[in-house]
Amino acid sequence: KSKKYHRILRREKIKQKLKEFEELQKTNPEEALKKLEDIEKARAEERFSLRHKGTGQWARNKQIRTKYDKESRQELAQQLAISRDLTQKLKDVHSDSEEEGVELEEKSNKNKDNGDNPWVSNIKPSKEVADFVGSYRKYWDEKNATSES
Repeated sequence: KSKKYHRILRREKIKQKLKEFEELQKTNPEEALKKLEDIEKARAEERFSLRHKGTGQWARNKQIRTKYDKESRQELAQQLAISRDLTQKLKDVHSDSEEEGVELEEKSNKNKDNGDNPWVSNIKPSKEVADFVGSYRKYWDEKNATSES
């Protein structure tokens, strides 16, 4: 069956589980807490498994194909977005700090601008980069000058 079918099926399962959890929360709060702990444990296992990192065979093959195929670029970007979402720490619900919320909003707005290109979102121009590029140019120019002489 198609990839689209499986996506729709997965989303329906998630919605169904969410409804069941809300009903369980109303009827049996202790069982709901236990189920919530199981969900958090599963999320932690997924976070440390590196399943969504770009280092697997599938991701390496997709990186090769991204030059030529727009759909491959989108799939790889989606996988990297999942990886970022999984590896981010969950925001503490009981935290009253508004500064953290503002920082997270600024980061998310920054990432929305370059959502299609995961490599651009990680670029942080700095003085160190400029210094490195400048010194490398000098080295390269000197090397070419000595090899020509």
